[in-house]
Amino acid sequence: RQMCIRDRYVDMGVPRRLGRRLAGLPSLYAALDIVDVAAELEEDELSIAKAYYRLGEELSLGWIRDQAERLKVTGRWHALARGSLRDSIDDIQRNVTRVVMRGGGAANTKVSSWLATNSVGIARARQVLDDIQDLGQTDFATLSVAISEARKLISLGGD
Repeated sequence: RQMCIRDRYVDMGVPRRLGRRLAGLPSLYAALDIVDVAAELEEDELSIAKAYYRLGEELSLGWIRDQAERLKVTGRWHALARGSLRDSIDDIQRNVTRVVMRGGGAANTKVSSWLATNSVGIARARQVLDDIQDLGQTDFATLSVAISEARKLISLGGD
């Protein structure tokens, strides 16, 4: 993913080295969430990071985040709305990770168990995302619906 973002910066005329550094900045936000959850749950950061990224992938949170980044911004309110969408996605990924990893244990086992236990709710959220993806284009309204559906996953219990 970083290579694609770096290449976009380079295509805009940003020097390659600076483009690489800029492309890595979003990972720093995730790192802050991972460290925060690890400290709260008294777990190691690596275990929390594994759960965080696997949940993001399994729940298509990265796709939602990418779509939010691609939204056309035509003024201050659109910029604020897009920022709010990004914040919501980060909040969802952090809190789902917190729910899943509560009580400790191996990240892979905890995530697999949570996905299996909550398959009905997750399938409902995935169906909404599939429907949005089938549209072929996203806007503020469709991403708001996707985020609302993903937010429901926080209320699904951990093990």
